[in-house]
Amino acid sequence: MYQASSPNGSLILLAALLWACGNSADAQPGTPSKAVRSVATAPPMQQIAFSEVQSQYFTIKRLLQTRLNQRAYPFDTLEFPRALSASERSKLARSGSAAVIGSCATGAWLIYGAHESVDGRTPTVGWADVLVDLAHEVLLFRTNVRNIGFPEAVWRASLVEAEAVGIQIAFDISSGKLAPNPKEMMVSSLRGHAGRYDDKIGQAYEDLERYRLLNDGRFPEVVSADGCGAGERFIDIKTVPAGGTVSLIPSFLATVCEQMGKQVDAGRDCGHWFDVASQTVAVSGKYRYKVTWSDGRTRHGAYDFDKAPEKLEVVFRKD
Repeated sequence: MYQASSPNGSLILLAALLWACGNSADAQPGTPSKAVRSVATAPPMQQIAFSEVQSQYFTIKRLLQTRLNQRAYPFDTLEFPRALSASERSKLARSGSAAVIGSCATGAWLIYGAHESVDGRTPTVGWADVLVDLAHEVLLFRTNVRNIGFPEAVWRASLVEAEAVGIQIAFDISSGKLAPNPKEMMVSSLRGHAGRYDDKIGQAYEDLERYRLLNDGRFPEVVSADGCGAGERFIDIKTVPAGGTVSLIPSFLATVCEQMGKQVDAGRDCGHWFDVASQTVAVSGKYRYKVTWSDGRTRHGAYDFDKAPEKLEVVFRKD
């Protein structure tokens, strides 16, 4: 069995916890939620307990497991949606074609896009992006390799260790211990952190390859794929009267807060709100919004930016 070299004791305990409850999402999926895509940037830095980050991860994973069970977006194009028969698996192995699994794009990009200004700056990754990317990749890997037919004992230990490291990365970003990566459409927010996550998830793929070679090629080679994007649009955001402050939260992350019993409209309680710093932003999908004017008046609601008018201008009015 592959043995992790954990940076601290908490990772060992977390890996044990993930091992113990790794199948709970299959047995008790979360409340069904409508598939959405929206946008986000990193929330303001605040001190967040490790237990809070861990709890949000399990909530995100449960919500995504529900979509996976329903084959809803972004799991509607799952590479191996059903278990292969022995003959189908052998045919794939004999063809010499690799079984390409993993995300067509990273989880956060698929689920709620990205938020950036039009001046070319690359938005930074929030710790919530890391958790969404992690849950998305874990669920894709686990479902696909199960359906290909690889025994769980071959790959599960390495996947659990990768999951524990991913949660630790998110916590380190939330606490300021680790600088976030720039948000790039083609690259998961988990990548590039001194090899910490890459090494662990890479070990899971090595476990599959070792098992394939030991079984005389009766299983196909398994490789990971990245790419694609969420199809963001450039939108001009204005307020009437002018001068209003527009705050947005991805609908998916708002749902996460609600599932955890948090008040979404209370920024400190649900810390994934961000202010629109530029008049023009690149966005994708559904948000909840809040507009505040200098006289204290506010307006809030929901908006699907994919349905914005052709002139790509959205106006939030006080009255």
